Amino acid sequence: MSLQLKNSLKRIESTAFPIEKQASTTRKGLNRLWYKLANLVVESRQKTQIFHAQLFFGMSIPSGHAISLSEWNNFIDNHITPRFDGYNIADSMGFWQGQPERAKIVTIVLSEQQITDVEAIASDYATLFHQDSVMLILRPVAKWEFVPGENASKL
Repeated sequence: MSLQLKNSLKRIESTAFPIEKQASTTRKGLNRLWYKLANLVVESRQKTQIFHAQLFFGMSIPSGHAISLSEWNNFIDNHITPRFDGYNIADSMGFWQGQPERAKIVTIVLSEQQITDVEAIASDYATLFHQDSVMLILRPVAKWEFVPGENASKL
């Protein structure tokens, strides 16, 4: 299609639709564009190896003291958030040698270059809270993307 024909069609479309419909169409188009751009970023990052990391943090200290919510939040603010833009935290009940222990599971999607950051987080926690260890599971990710929902046009 020639550039002149494309421009003519754009002019016809802009005068053929009421303004409200144009705004709605533009908003939906912009939202679709945003998701396409976000997925392009994802695709470009997928050219490097991406990992799914899970860190398992015990919430008890060997002395019998439990790590408080404010201590945990302070750890997040000072050790996780500065290193990663996004992550998930889930409460859990872990078991070690048959004994239950409250735990937190932190899940992060990261690049291969960020593995040292996630290892540093585990090491920092173990040192600060006198833990024998922090379990870290790393799995390669075959694919990841942002999938828009029904309400995506309302963004």
